[in-house]
Amino acid sequence: MLRRRHTDRTLKAVDGLLDASVQKNDLGGRRLANLAAAIAIENSGAQWGCLLLADDTGLVPSLCLRGDLEPDRRGLDKRLPQLVRQAEESQKTTAENDEVAAPILSQGRVSGMLYLIGVPRHRRTDATRLAESVASRIAALLANAELVDRLARSTRDLEILESLSLSFSAETLRTAHLDQALERAVQATGSDEGLLGVVGQSGELLDTRVIGEDSERLSSTAQALSAANFDSKVTRQLLGPVFLLEPLVSDTFTPVRDDERVGRIGFLAVRRHGDALYGDTDRSFFRALAHIVAGALARHDYFQKAARDPLTNTGSRLALSLSLAEAENRTRSSGAHFSVVLLDVDNFKEINDEYGHAVGDDVLRTIGSLLRDRLRARDSVARYGGDEFVIVLADTPVEEAERLAEALRNLVRGADFPGIERDVSISAGVAACTPALPDIDHLMRRADRALYRSKAAGRDRVSVATPNPAED
Repeated sequence: MLRRRHTDRTLKAVDGLLDASVQKNDLGGRRLANLAAAIAIENSGAQWGCLLLADDTGLVPSLCLRGDLEPDRRGLDKRLPQLVRQAEESQKTTAENDEVAAPILSQGRVSGMLYLIGVPRHRRTDATRLAESVASRIAALLANAELVDRLARSTRDLEILESLSLSFSAETLRTAHLDQALERAVQATGSDEGLLGVVGQSGELLDTRVIGEDSERLSSTAQALSAANFDSKVTRQLLGPVFLLEPLVSDTFTPVRDDERVGRIGFLAVRRHGDALYGDTDRSFFRALAHIVAGALARHDYFQKAARDPLTNTGSRLALSLSLAEAENRTRSSGAHFSVVLLDVDNFKEINDEYGHAVGDDVLRTIGSLLRDRLRARDSVARYGGDEFVIVLADTPVEEAERLAEALRNLVRGADFPGIERDVSISAGVAACTPALPDIDHLMRRADRALYRSKAAGRDRVSVATPNPAED
């Protein structure tokens, strides 16, 4: 009876320790498990006791108390596989001779063990009950601590995913965003290396971002992964035994080859050097992050196509709207002037009627190429419709824009247009946007009226909108 009371008092002490920690929101997991085990070992009457908890290599001692450590530890190492087998088969505490082995169970698997040896015969029943009860408390403690860790991890992962979603936009996606996504994937999953590849319509690797000590090797690995189409055997040879790999897929992306690559726009992979496997939380986070990256790449690809005129390889109306809006905002905020040049091909209908639309398309392609090659990197050119083009000249006053327009007119006048036995020329209208007149619609009307004046004056010339809007 006295021994049973002693056991009950010990269990109350353990419960008090755990309750106090819960109230303080201090679920330190293994630290508290060690304290609970220490109380149990000290009050069990055993000569020696040990708490074993699972890590990546199996069950390892987390706490050992009383007696001569080494002899008892060697005996435990020999007995441990058998004890674990018995515990998983019976799901119960084993008490034989002078030893007690109480399993710490997690979903039917042994995740730890409270082991006592040298228990006096008259204390064996109470020691078994004590070890079994404390082991079950430690199991609950570790499960709660793991839940808290998972919730904290989930909150952190959601914050990372939300941040990436906000920073990824179709218009501004850059390699820096891909580097950021890869960095988050490596850090959040506790990986040692990572690679992100972007593939083209024919399955070719367009871009590779890597994180790791040997960037050259990782780049070669990315090439090999793409070439092997992620064959499972090749993938394991390249990435090792512990890795995560997700294809980046888009429903809007259709490659040229009609095979299993359909919809694939890239891949994301991370790996660990050791043998610590990835958990479910890692895999879920990684899959969600890959989905965000795939969506951003797909939107960017769609935007790039929508912003490009397929005939002339200049910008589309969408690209023009964005260029004008960006220039207008810069004018409003900094006072910088910018100019536009509106031009079209003289007598283009006659060219189509005389030589056919295929030749007319060639004329537009050639002019588009001449314009792109002559402009500065900060300028933009877009096909406005039919044979009309608009050039947006950043930080350019109207006088400089007029000189550029004249240079372009002369460039087209002297260009070679195969299959055409007549001169090809352009007419242009130039207008400037200033802080006093930052209205885009009015700017385009002024440029259009200036172009009309060039046409009315005989074509093949440049006209400039007057500074006074009322005169246009």
